[in-house]
Amino acid sequence: MLRLNEYLDAEVYRSEHGIKKMIAKHITPSTNAVYLLRKAQVYHKSNSRIKRILSRVYQIKMERRYALYINLDIEIGLGLRLPHPNGIIIGGGCEIGSNVTIFQQVTIGSRVPGGYINGEQPKIKDDVMLFAGSKVLGDIVVASKTWVGANSVIIENTEEGFSYTGLPAKKSRKKHIEFSY
Repeated sequence: MLRLNEYLDAEVYRSEHGIKKMIAKHITPSTNAVYLLRKAQVYHKSNSRIKRILSRVYQIKMERRYALYINLDIEIGLGLRLPHPNGIIIGGGCEIGSNVTIFQQVTIGSRVPGGYINGEQPKIKDDVMLFAGSKVLGDIVVASKTWVGANSVIIENTEEGFSYTGLPAKKSRKKHIEFSY
């Protein structure tokens, strides 16, 4: 696991200096949400009782400020982006790779009650984009460089480099352009 400063340098500050660091960390909603999440995650895994209490404080801030309900035990790779941090739900047991972008109202979790206990949670690989309102449900793997369209529901494994849209989501086309946020 990385240290808090490594997460913050890679995801929140992104080459900002001085007053821009403070603005990135506290004012911009997208970076503030990632800042709160990373602090909560790192403190949650600490052996210090005070830090574990602080992790809960940061988690409550995330929930109240942005309606982000993210289990602190999950592993999220470096480079997480939350451009519009509103109403995102990520259940326990999920695995999320590096350079993943998650837009507003996305749900990642099991398809049935108790899925977390049975290990039926999704695994999202690197360089994935989950657009607004999309759902990733069940014991599936979302392959690298996959785009999940707005309001689409993924309930089956995906292939690398394709876009998926619809309910349930189907492969729509080969992705030819790279999107960088």
